[in-house]
Amino acid sequence: MASDSKGILHCRTKANTGKIFCFAAGLQILQRLVLKRLLILFYLLMPAFALTAVPLKLYSYRDKGYSVGVLEGGRGPHVLLVHGLGVSRASMQKLAGVMASSGYHVILPDIPGQGTTERDERRKYSVDAQARFLKRLLDHRRIDRAFVIGNSMGGHIAVSLALLHPQKVNKLVLISPAGLQNGGPLPYYKLEIPEDLEEKKKKNLEWNNYVRRDIHAGMHYPIDPYLAGIQSPTLIVWGEKDEILPVDLAPVWHRQIRASRLIRLENLGHMPQDEDPELFLEQIRSFLKSG
Repeated sequence: MASDSKGILHCRTKANTGKIFCFAAGLQILQRLVLKRLLILFYLLMPAFALTAVPLKLYSYRDKGYSVGVLEGGRGPHVLLVHGLGVSRASMQKLAGVMASSGYHVILPDIPGQGTTERDERRKYSVDAQARFLKRLLDHRRIDRAFVIGNSMGGHIAVSLALLHPQKVNKLVLISPAGLQNGGPLPYYKLEIPEDLEEKKKKNLEWNNYVRRDIHAGMHYPIDPYLAGIQSPTLIVWGEKDEILPVDLAPVWHRQIRASRLIRLENLGHMPQDEDPELFLEQIRSFLKSG
């Protein structure tokens, strides 16, 4: 039997065949083999650990006598997500899950008049009224400042929040925001209800039209002249395939908001945060972390 100088590798000649075979021995080499296998296993499983979903809690609370539905979860910097008009929190829910699993504390309400939040024609649904609601929500959760991410009309509401209550907004991310005076009419303002539509769906569309009219009537001032007054660092994100608000509007927002940044996303449309939430977060992560 022969062995190496460290007594780790042992070789023997098999008597009946004359073949030489070797075997490992010694604690040191066994430790190395085990460690190597563990490292391989760790790197194979690391993506699964990194993407472990953080549960989001759906709850309701009372705001000025009305029930408000909120999805919330995660730990880390506070992020307030604001969905657009005619949709619910569902349009931001994928992003909420990804961000909560990536080290952020996410708050996603159904804004008044939408989703699970109570509806009432006596309530105001103007852009400013929605912004004041968001401020009350942050106060209710005892959050001093948050990153605010708004899509479409939610972007307009986020801008209003930043103008009315700048102390509440850490940074703004505007995803295909609505609200420019010269941006042209929004296609969904012209929604018509087919006669043969299911009654429940018809009522929802009638309600959405009511809310749209109130929001449209509530735009007491053109937002364009006020954009220069936004104090919060702002990132504008626009999908190149947006068929609701054309990407040509992106440079207009970029020019009017001081020190803003602009990202255009190829092959994505009006709701990139829903179409590819992982890519969207990857694009905005450095902005949220900077400064």
